[in-house]
Amino acid sequence: MLVKQIEKVEPVFATVERLDKNCKAIGGYKGRLIDFIVCKSENFTPCVDIVGKSKLMAVIVDSLDTAKKIIQVNQELKGGVINIYPLETIAELKKPKVHLEASYNGIAIKPMLDLIELASGADIRL
Repeated sequence: MLVKQIEKVEPVFATVERLDKNCKAIGGYKGRLIDFIVCKSENFTPCVDIVGKSKLMAVIVDSLDTAKKIIQVNQELKGGVINIYPLETIAELKKPKVHLEASYNGIAIKPMLDLIELASGADIRL
């Protein structure tokens, strides 16, 4: 699983892991971004780890009010800096219509969005 691999590299991941365990009962708490994406191939998992870094551990909530509750819990846990994304503030994004082909030294370069997808049932705004 991506989470276990990433926790070893960045200290913020341990903070978000503790936060996740303490916030599941808060209405409007959705989870971590990493919980909502699936790598289309295990071969690309390390690439997604490198590119996504701490953004994959962003906390997803339904609203700004829920975000305030999460911040309070994080302060009580004496957690570090976290990213919180309230879905109510995110407009639905559509994949660009133009797909640029690129290569480096003859090797095809693919956009990360071609390598991952939302997990089944995930909110499209993610």
